[in-house]
Amino acid sequence: MPTNALLYLTHIFPYPGESFPDDELPILSQGDWQIIVLPCGQYHDKKPPLPLPAHVRSDFRLLGHPLGKLLHILTPTGICLLWQEWGYRHKRRQAFAWLSAIKACASAAFVRQKLRHIIREQHLENSPLVVYSFWFSHHAMAMPLLRREFPQLRYVSRAHGIDVYPERHPYGHLPFHGLRAVTPDILAPCSLHGLQTLQREGIPVARLMLAHLGVPQGPPQPCPASADGELVLVSCSGMLPVKRLPLLVRLLADLARQRPQLRITWHHLGDGPEAPQVHAAIEQSLCPLPNITPVLHGQLTPENVRTFLTGAHGPLDALINVSSKEGLPVSMMEALSAGLPVVGPDVGGVAEIITPETGILLPADCNLEAFLQAMDALSGWKAPEKRARNQAIFAASFQMDTNYRQFAETILAQQFAISQALLAPNPSQASGT
Repeated sequence: MPTNALLYLTHIFPYPGESFPDDELPILSQGDWQIIVLPCGQYHDKKPPLPLPAHVRSDFRLLGHPLGKLLHILTPTGICLLWQEWGYRHKRRQAFAWLSAIKACASAAFVRQKLRHIIREQHLENSPLVVYSFWFSHHAMAMPLLRREFPQLRYVSRAHGIDVYPERHPYGHLPFHGLRAVTPDILAPCSLHGLQTLQREGIPVARLMLAHLGVPQGPPQPCPASADGELVLVSCSGMLPVKRLPLLVRLLADLARQRPQLRITWHHLGDGPEAPQVHAAIEQSLCPLPNITPVLHGQLTPENVRTFLTGAHGPLDALINVSSKEGLPVSMMEALSAGLPVVGPDVGGVAEIITPETGILLPADCNLEAFLQAMDALSGWKAPEKRARNQAIFAASFQMDTNYRQFAETILAQQFAISQALLAPNPSQASGT
């Protein structure tokens, strides 16, 4: 009986720095299939790979130096893909960035060549075969080419942020953004907003399936709240323009000025290229105010963020977010797991986490009036029973083990069944008719 094979494409995992596959893999490894983890990003040797569950192997041949991958633009596959992408965008009068297109086409050609070798080397030509990609990237374009040789191959991909919303890409568009639509058998966005976005772009409903990510179960008791007359806030994000941290600083300064009786503490977890601007805004707007204390903790590991949100370093009243764009924010899931209410803007999939039961949804512009009303309302969220309810809502919708197990037992198992059926001989051929 042929062995089911799951080729699991990541960015750099099992090298450190990509946490979700590390969380998901122990659950996937319980399925009725062998797993080969294949990172597809840029090769690096800064840290050793993480240990993998039993019966899971890794293969690093899809990693590579950018120049080595770039040379694959000169292959017939690379040239064909580039012509295809140029023709698609030219016909629709869409922007075409040669550099990003060449990189994407070369990378897809490289992935196609290496996967073909791995499938043959592992003798998987006649086995049920599913390629599962954690990111809906340009390597998706390799899959239709591989199917010509391995017709039983099924392709499943998750989709998150930049791979759903092309305007977030540094070039303002994603190579193959339109052409990729027909490559997956199942495309699983992590938010309903992402699913609806992809549906509007013409991806057939039958190919789309909502699949929330998740985070580990929180503490048995919710995070404690601060005393009356105090407000302790935490934000968690990279210091990037899209996170609008200077806006948050201005809002907090206005809050402190208009509520002088309130003792406010603001913790921020995270770092990034906009750090100088954020520090300057804090120095100018917050430091002169006597009733607010900003505390910047820098970049923390996911485990340390989780610990912080449980209240290990002191009481917390809410997680706040003022980003201009989001997918389904991990920090908000982490906050709910600890019972914290969440305050954030109505962008991306945020409204799938922030409901009247779990927090306060701000308008997308996060205007001052709405922000002040939200901060005033947080006193009602200090009750332990409301925080315990947040933990129950988290367990029903964003608990990691539940969501990943459901993904494996429904989406992946279904695709293996289809792959197995495609390998079965045609009855008329078997009978000689």
